[in-house]
Amino acid sequence: MKKIFRAMMTALLIFSTTAFCFSSYAATATATIYDPAVAAASAGQTQSSGGIVTYNSDTGVVLPGKYSSDTDVSRYLVQNSGDSYAVVGSGISNSYPAVIGYADASVELQNVRLDNSDEEPQLGGGEVRFLANLGGPSQQLSAVFRSSDGGVIVVDGGDPADEEHLISTIQAMGGRVHAWLITHPHRDHAGALINILRNGRTDITVDNFYYSLFDQEWYVTYDEGEAGVSYLLRNALAQQPESKLHNALPAGTDIQISENLSFRILNNALQMTDGLAGNSAGIMYDININGKHFVILGDMSAAAGDAFMNAGALDGVTCDYVQMAHHGQTGVSDAFYQKLNPTYCIWPTNSYIFNADQTGSSVLRTAQTKACIAGISSVKANYVTLDSDVVIR
Repeated sequence: MKKIFRAMMTALLIFSTTAFCFSSYAATATATIYDPAVAAASAGQTQSSGGIVTYNSDTGVVLPGKYSSDTDVSRYLVQNSGDSYAVVGSGISNSYPAVIGYADASVELQNVRLDNSDEEPQLGGGEVRFLANLGGPSQQLSAVFRSSDGGVIVVDGGDPADEEHLISTIQAMGGRVHAWLITHPHRDHAGALINILRNGRTDITVDNFYYSLFDQEWYVTYDEGEAGVSYLLRNALAQQPESKLHNALPAGTDIQISENLSFRILNNALQMTDGLAGNSAGIMYDININGKHFVILGDMSAAAGDAFMNAGALDGVTCDYVQMAHHGQTGVSDAFYQKLNPTYCIWPTNSYIFNADQTGSSVLRTAQTKACIAGISSVKANYVTLDSDVVIR
């Protein structure tokens, strides 16, 4: 109960401000360290997601989240590769390499762009927008689909700082959302939706919500850094008419929105216990708009993605467009992307993540993802949400 109360208070604190920025760490730190298992906290500052902590030669590792400040840091091993560090040891996901070195800055994606305005229309009068976060610096996943016959789907909705941008986009597409799909309850995915529901916005309407939520105690135990978000989302959805709520529909469920817009649920939510459990618990969707398939991966992890792939979740799936998992870094495996064999890739990210290989932030592993995509011959273009929306028609 104390953990749930703490998650609630954390959530209220998080949503008391709409701004998020990458923390500026204490000058006394002697190195930047990556702990892939937990959310970041250092020198009294926090990040909503990620895993950067600081190492000080005098005080040792500052471990955040469920690893409290009085954790016996001697159980953890700090390994060095050049100027890059990684934390390994008890409680750390073994799906990560022990040492993460600098990424190869020579990797370049081909045909990086914001829209397809110079090509023949792909969607037969439909339109898809992946929204850049115009309200703050955080990465986000927020997408709005409108088919040629007026069906509208929203995916996640993004960071709370981008709420007004999202609202105006929905209004421009008619103001009515037939289906709101949620991949998983993290701030940069469901934050804007939480604000919209809590504030009782009436300038748009939503017919149905599709999601998969476990009991709150699971998030407190295995996704502590974002447990407050799941708490707020759960309570916000509970205020909606029950007829609008569709929780944990089984994999393979097909929902027809209009003649030219539908979606399929590709997996059942998976309860893992590693450092990326919250991401692994997400739902993937195949959205069919005017005959083109957009595969939505959310923040799906490599371990969970491979488990679904090996169980046949991707068999028979057509992938014209893929949303890059976890904003293009530390998401699904190379084998997963190769199995999907996409024609176009959509990177819902920001410059900090997308250009990580150019800034030395190699722990984000963006360059490894770029190298994978660069090696898939079917990929014709990469659409990236940096300072502007990705628009596909």
